[in-house]
Amino acid sequence: MKIALSGRIFETEKGVEVGIEEFVRIASDIGYDGVELRHSQIGSLTLEEIKRVRKILDEYKMDVSFITCLEEGEKYFEEFKKVVEKAVILKTGLVRIIVEDIGLIKKSCQFLIENKIPIKIFEQIHTGTIFEKFEDAINICKEVNYSNFGLSVEPGNFVLSNQDYSKEILKKLLPYMINVQFQNIRKAKENEKGEIIEYKGEKFIRCLPDDSDGIDFSRFIKDLKEIGYKGWVNIIEPKQNGIDSVKLAQMYYKKFKKEGGEI
Repeated sequence: MKIALSGRIFETEKGVEVGIEEFVRIASDIGYDGVELRHSQIGSLTLEEIKRVRKILDEYKMDVSFITCLEEGEKYFEEFKKVVEKAVILKTGLVRIIVEDIGLIKKSCQFLIENKIPIKIFEQIHTGTIFEKFEDAINICKEVNYSNFGLSVEPGNFVLSNQDYSKEILKKLLPYMINVQFQNIRKAKENEKGEIIEYKGEKFIRCLPDDSDGIDFSRFIKDLKEIGYKGWVNIIEPKQNGIDSVKLAQMYYKKFKKEGGEI
């Protein structure tokens, strides 16, 4: 497995706190193998600017784990093709999409195949979507039936939707699992203050990677290794109030390596 840092950790309501080169340098200095470049970082960049981003990545010997196509309306397919152009330049093999139209998903897969583009697309198992329940997500993969389409597993969303992320479930998902993301979330205690997430009548809160009541990171990484997952693990923790983002990125990296996340 390889570990990547998401630019989400530097996102604020006003934009991204650091530029792309500084972000890549920070991730490289900590020890990450790659980065997820967010729409907030590269969405408005021209292809020439994307080429300069690739040069920065090369200077730091960093890879891009994935980028995202945020468009999900009528303009989705045109935007998807633009995102794929950027993905090719950035030399990433993965693009995340967030559409729920099966026909569009198939069309996207077929476009990649017809143009001989060796990129896979994925949907995240995420609350509030048709991919919320892992069984439904698997069934959709079977319906789409393209080898260049798959799923991203992120245990925080399993916690929110009251699903287990056990090794048995990960085994069922493995044939469709082409990406993994990680952030730490747990149920909030009564009257607890912090970044509260409410979902289906329950309250949850973000927590640090070593929180004993949070996601069992140790078990999760161990299970991924035991089932034979060899792809990216992306740290997608958002910026947290009162915590320096660089220190937070360091905490997650150390936790990953402590739990034996090396290749």
